[in-house]
Amino acid sequence: MPLRCLHALLAFAGCLWYVPACAGADIEALTKKLGKDLACSACAHSTHSLRMLLGSKVKKSMKRKEKRKVAKGVLTAACAEDRFPSQLSISGEEGKRQYADFQEMISKGGSLTNLNMKPENRKDVSEVCAAIASDLGAEIVEKAATYKDRLGGFNWERWLCVKQLQVCEATLMHQSDEDDDADEEPEEEL
Repeated sequence: MPLRCLHALLAFAGCLWYVPACAGADIEALTKKLGKDLACSACAHSTHSLRMLLGSKVKKSMKRKEKRKVAKGVLTAACAEDRFPSQLSISGEEGKRQYADFQEMISKGGSLTNLNMKPENRKDVSEVCAAIASDLGAEIVEKAATYKDRLGGFNWERWLCVKQLQVCEATLMHQSDEDDDADEEPEEEL
């Protein structure tokens, strides 16, 4: 189906946003294609992009209707390939691979073994983002409209990647106090 027809179809269906990369892509299919480790990492990068854009565009003082309108626009923009690092690489051992900005990896130093710098890496992350927006767009917009605090402070990664989609066991990029509490073992009383 041509993209313009898809866009028209989505507009006709009452859907006010359009998902660029692969509308209707199933997150499960992408997880099988990439592997659970890379699907989790792609989800983390996607929610980071979403968090940064929502935090800068949706203000606490806005009315819910305005928040919804802005959040719908953010969904499309958050998944654009240019929102992700231009030299997005894959590093790590099988089962523990992650997407990372090659320039950041170089500046941090350390080992660059098992490095993969395919140009498709940005496209893959963008596809995962588009699948998230397609599958959970209405819930994301509703959360953005009803959340009382700063949206940049909300842990979208935990809510979407860990709880909703269950592609991650823990957050990778957005660490917060709640994540630290979950990692600690409960102490036994003597």
